Amino acid sequence: SLRKASTLGRKPSLLKSQLALNSGVRHFSIFTPQTKLNFEDHPVHGKVYPILKYNFDRQYFALPLSMSYVLLGWNFLVGFGTFVNPIFVPAVANLFCNPFYLFPSIYINYRMLSRYTVFVFGGRAHVKSMYLLPTGKSIVVETRDNEYKTIEINKIFGRKDIQTKDEKRIDFGHGANVYIYTRGEPLIYDKPVFDAVLQNNFIDTQNVSYNVADVTADKFTWDYKEMVEIKKRIRRVIKYLRPNPPVIMRNASKAQWDRAHKVGATYNNKQKIQELYDEFEKSKDIDQELKQKNKAAAKAAPAKRVGGRSVQRQ
Repeated sequence: SLRKASTLGRKPSLLKSQLALNSGVRHFSIFTPQTKLNFEDHPVHGKVYPILKYNFDRQYFALPLSMSYVLLGWNFLVGFGTFVNPIFVPAVANLFCNPFYLFPSIYINYRMLSRYTVFVFGGRAHVKSMYLLPTGKSIVVETRDNEYKTIEINKIFGRKDIQTKDEKRIDFGHGANVYIYTRGEPLIYDKPVFDAVLQNNFIDTQNVSYNVADVTADKFTWDYKEMVEIKKRIRRVIKYLRPNPPVIMRNASKAQWDRAHKVGATYNNKQKIQELYDEFEKSKDIDQELKQKNKAAAKAAPAKRVGGRSVQRQ
């Protein structure tokens, strides 16, 4: 019995470990979101669930990269003219070929290159939006060059989180060593589903265990704990607004109204309501006019004799 117990606790041999690593069998788990996924209609792919979405309408990518390389070339000429061979006239050399200009320029160029060098891959690798298909096993990725590609979740590999002073991005690959990345602050970001996709977990799109839409179901009760759990499953969407005057004024007005509503100091325009009410009272009632016309016509009609009596027409 002691020999059997020691055999059970023995580590696998090197040959078995190599066979397990080279077998090519990969196991994938299923991730169940904590809320019911709301699929929307996509003009190309039909029903999809937005996992990630950026807004690149007013962002520039080619200009910062070009300026970084232009500044690199200029710093190279200035450095060559300072330390190797003078190539500038004395007036220009006196202005640029000195440490007070050259070293800050090199530092600025270093920061620009570390921030914008990733744009050298172009729009084909920069993720603009990511959607989940109803099967829960595939995603649709739209890149900055407005191209779509369908990626199987089990083909994603090599996630790398890069967070520095200059940028924050996530690199990952798929298929035959094709690398793409996400960068910037998204408008819509479902982090649990996004992390599950990059971890090769299939998504439970049916989400039966968290389906609380049908409140008439037999298993549903208005218990306090269940209501707290439902409240925790609220999907929050992060939206970043531009700091322009209309947005600032709108947010200030909303904050002012919220403060007034909290202390009960809100009021309505009663004069405007009274004007609308008076206008409603002065509007003509077609049915009432018809009744009055019919009544006037009945009074003006001659009396009809029935059985020796005169009967007024009603």
